Amino acid sequence: MVKGSKVVQKPQSQQDVWHLCNQAMLFELGLKGEPDLARAIELYQQAAALGSQYAQGKISEIAKNFPEKKLQLLNGTVGYDVLVEQGLDHDLDNLDQASAQHGNELKQKILIVDDSPDTVLIFKKILQSRDVRVLTASNGKEAFQEVREHPDIACVFVDLQMPEMNGFEFITLIRRMHMLEDIPIVVETAHTSRPLVKHGKAKGVSAWVMKPIEQEKILDLVDKLL
Repeated sequence: MVKGSKVVQKPQSQQDVWHLCNQAMLFELGLKGEPDLARAIELYQQAAALGSQYAQGKISEIAKNFPEKKLQLLNGTVGYDVLVEQGLDHDLDNLDQASAQHGNELKQKILIVDDSPDTVLIFKKILQSRDVRVLTASNGKEAFQEVREHPDIACVFVDLQMPEMNGFEFITLIRRMHMLEDIPIVVETAHTSRPLVKHGKAKGVSAWVMKPIEQEKILDLVDKLL
């Protein structure tokens, strides 16, 4: 049950699935160096063994999108020759630099509020395909400062469980600011329930996205909100 601004704790098995899928996506997108689909699928397989249909779907997706001669699934063991030309070899050091290029001040701004550096990196990678400027904060207090400095933020993605100021506390504060009372706020979470969704609606949540993050769903949501 939800009381005040407390957040429901997700079961350990869901935490494990979310962590495994998050790590897998880092390897899949090349956010830890060169893309490593072998390692990505290994992690997705571990998540699938815990009952994750999302992870099972990712395994099938990777196997379908890359040539069979480059990807072999043998008794649960994956071998993959990294193809840099697939467009997954972006240097992380250039992400922020790219965001600061000419015309950056004219781009719509999206604020990502999450205390997981891995999740923030994944969001940055996903949003590279959209002409937006990505701002980040690791908790509600930092996010509030970003909003004060950038009152023209177009959309916010916020985690619920964060130190210092959690997601619901941040949302409550933002909705009290007259200039930002209508800004779309999307909650990202690995666990939800009817009471939690009801509580979020009362607080002013515009939409929900489930972790592990799915690129297509994030981009579709961004296209609809901006």
